[in-house]
Amino acid sequence: MGSIKGFSILTFACILLIGCDLLKRGDDKGKPVARVNERVLYEKDLPIAAVTGLPKDDSARVVKRFIESWVKEQVLVMQAEENLLESMDEIEERINSYRNSLIVYEYERAVLQNKLDTAISSDEVVSYYRENQSNFMLQEPAFRFYYIGLESTSHEPYRVIRALRSLDPVKIEELKAYGLGHGAIIYFEDENWVSLSNLNQAVGIKLDPNKLLKGDPLKIITENGVNHYLYVLEIKEQGEFAPVSLVEGEIRAKIINDRKFDLINTMRNDLFKEALNKRNAEIY
Repeated sequence: MGSIKGFSILTFACILLIGCDLLKRGDDKGKPVARVNERVLYEKDLPIAAVTGLPKDDSARVVKRFIESWVKEQVLVMQAEENLLESMDEIEERINSYRNSLIVYEYERAVLQNKLDTAISSDEVVSYYRENQSNFMLQEPAFRFYYIGLESTSHEPYRVIRALRSLDPVKIEELKAYGLGHGAIIYFEDENWVSLSNLNQAVGIKLDPNKLLKGDPLKIITENGVNHYLYVLEIKEQGEFAPVSLVEGEIRAKIINDRKFDLINTMRNDLFKEALNKRNAEIY
């Protein structure tokens, strides 16, 4: 029965396509199984492949349901056509417009899949950033930092503080190993920029940006039995230019979108010129 229930979705998806197609075929159509005025459904038009493998009784019920659904749909369509006679020209225009849009969309999608260059070098990212830097202003502060969160009773605070204040790469690596051995949450983002909202999400607490921007770069917050150690290495405030590394993903997406636009625009113009040159199209 699960197969029958799933098939009903396919039923309604096929009905309109079949109904529109039947009127366009030749005389050799085979055995008819249903008719609504001049519209005829033939045995060869039934989606037999969809019921292959079903028990005979289930298969018969599915086919019957399809036929009944087709008849109901055609009756409804014909009734609608009769009552919307004055609007049929507009409806036909909308159908043709939708058809053309769908064909163009699928063709352009195929062109993009086959011809779009998606490789973007770091130099291209930097060049795009420099040319459009005013579009990449920080909407919130961004930071480079060391963060380690440890349960208050599971570590030696002075050891963590000493290592963070040293900024010594060797001691920082030792601190990382120490933290991992004590179940710490660690984010050492000394090379990457992180926005305030992502920083809050990463450490699991809401940090006050005003306190982060001022005073001692080492912030220690105890909350819910956890000591949060945050050493701020560098800050970019809201309204400053965003670091290129922070917006690299956005830049790559913009470059790809620009390439898509250029590729499709070039393709359209080339087709237009070719049609005029070959006299397949004329403008009077």
